[in-house]
Amino acid sequence: MRMLYVILFISVFSFTQKAQTFGVYTPTVIGTNSQYVRIITKAVFSSVGARLGHSFLIDYFNNIIHLRSCYVPDGILLSNITFIDTVNIGILYQGNYTLDYVAYYSSSYSDCMPYDTIIKPPYQFHVGPNSIEELNDLQKIQLAPNPVKNNFKIQCNDDGINLTKICIFNSVGQKVQEYLEPKFNSEIYIDISPGIYFLEISSGTRSRTIKFIKE
Repeated sequence: MRMLYVILFISVFSFTQKAQTFGVYTPTVIGTNSQYVRIITKAVFSSVGARLGHSFLIDYFNNIIHLRSCYVPDGILLSNITFIDTVNIGILYQGNYTLDYVAYYSSSYSDCMPYDTIIKPPYQFHVGPNSIEELNDLQKIQLAPNPVKNNFKIQCNDDGINLTKICIFNSVGQKVQEYLEPKFNSEIYIDISPGIYFLEISSGTRSRTIKFIKE
């Protein structure tokens, strides 16, 4: 069994402690192929915050990625501060994987001494030869056309799926556009440069990412 341990930036869910809110969002796994897998994380503080320590451990034998984060607050603000990080996982062999994702809210700047912990339910995804796909019923959703010129449609034949939002990320994990509560089969116009992008489709707490090309 082979393991890989790396110190990096990470995140995870949400609670309130001493009038401070710490929220962690569901991560997004993206990649152009199995040689270049990345995970985008997002954490929100209602206080001045810092990343104290972040790590991931890859269990190649069981196809599990264990991600751990430690954040520390420092003073209450009137507005939120958002941390968005891109974690470069690197090479993953083709197959199904589970993401085990935990964040710690620490009381110490010197080391991670958590006084609260957020554990996200396991997130499962598939690494294919040319794409990364989350394993859930959002696989029924398609983007057309692909490649895209100036507009596209999100198509699905399941009336039970409601879209919360869609986000477009560029090839280095930066969010370039966002649309709230889009409708299936409606024209969505985009204003981005030609290149490779990733469309994150969200339905409640679930999400799916589709790779597309902008001509």
